[in-house]
This record gives sequence, C-alpha cells and structure tokens, in this order.
Amino acid sequence: DDSVEFPNGLSSLPWSPSYRKAAEAAKRRRDKRAIMLGRERMDTPQIFELSSIYVFPQFRSQGVGRSIVGELLHRHTLDRDISQIYALTLRKTLNFYDALGFQVVEKEEIPSQLKLEIALGRIITKALG
Repeated sequence: DDSVEFPNGLSSLPWSPSYRKAAEAAKRRRDKRAIMLGRERMDTPQIFELSSIYVFPQFRSQGVGRSIVGELLHRHTLDRDISQIYALTLRKTLNFYDALGFQVVEKEEIPSQLKLEIALGRIITKALG
C-alpha cells in the first residue's frame, strides 16, 4: 500500500523504520508516476521542428544547405520514432524544402503545439518587412 503517512517527531528521523517505510512508499509512487508519464509520452506523437537555416551567399547552390539539413534529419531520427517533422520557413525558401521532401500543410493540419510560434513568426516577419 502506497498510502503511508509521512512520520513526524522522532519517527521522522531518516534511520527510523517509520521513515524508511514512508520513503519507500514515496519512491514507489514516484516510480509509478514516471511509468505513467512515459506511457503518455509514448502515446503522444512526437513533433519536431526545423525553424531556419542560413547559408552565406558565397556558399549557396553548392549543396551546403541540403547537406546540413540532410545530416540534421539523419542524426535526429537515428534513435527516435518520429511521426512528423515541420520546417517553419519563409515563402521564398519553399522550393528548397520542397526539394528535400517537405510538403506545405494547410492551416487546419498544423499541430496546436506550433500554432503560437507560427503566429509570432508572422508578426515578426511583418514588423521586419
């Protein structure tokens, strides 16, 4: 039973049997919680974002950006079961990401985790021109 009350007074000293019993019960509760959180994380699809990449003009059209993004995706997916990777980018770079296999998604398809970031990105883009 994990519903042990934590002792007080002299019983609360770390070497007392009451303290050890309560500490063990607390550890079991923490372990159960960690297992439950792990299950919840496993049931939730992971979403990853590639927000930006910049290649200096003198190195463009040489495959540098393609190599960097390819290596990042490779390293990131080695030990993970990734269901979705999003590239948040400007319209003028859509062709670059399209060539790498990314696809434009409709507003309705955007995961809620990314909607705030996209809205803020639009505001910043408008402010910067």
